[in-house]
Amino acid sequence: MLKKDLQKIKSKNLILKIILFLIVSIIIINIYLKNEYGNYLILDRCSVHKLKIKKIKKYKGILFINDSLRLATSYNNIKPILMLGDFIKVGDSLLLKPSNDTLIVFRNKEKHWFIYYAKDCNFAASEKNL
Repeated sequence: MLKKDLQKIKSKNLILKIILFLIVSIIIINIYLKNEYGNYLILDRCSVHKLKIKKIKKYKGILFINDSLRLATSYNNIKPILMLGDFIKVGDSLLLKPSNDTLIVFRNKEKHWFIYYAKDCNFAASEKNL
């Protein structure tokens, strides 16, 4: 009887240690990702943005450009459908005009259009007033 009780206690301790390890791991990963990607500005549709791509990081469909800007998911509107993250390269230039959902990528004097899914200026302003 005593051996069975000790085994139950050991197995419960092991389960608690595993759960504690998972919780601590998730917290550490979240802190790392917040520090790694939390300082990027989101490219909005409120003003003109022109920039040359010098550095690209990709994480779960989000692009991090030049250690300063974060772009939401964007797709082209031609077949086959292509994500901006799969297309864009270092050396390309981007243009986003205010209140426009079209992101233009310039590469070798050619224009490539992508639909930019970001909040409109009017929506972002009304959200601040809530």
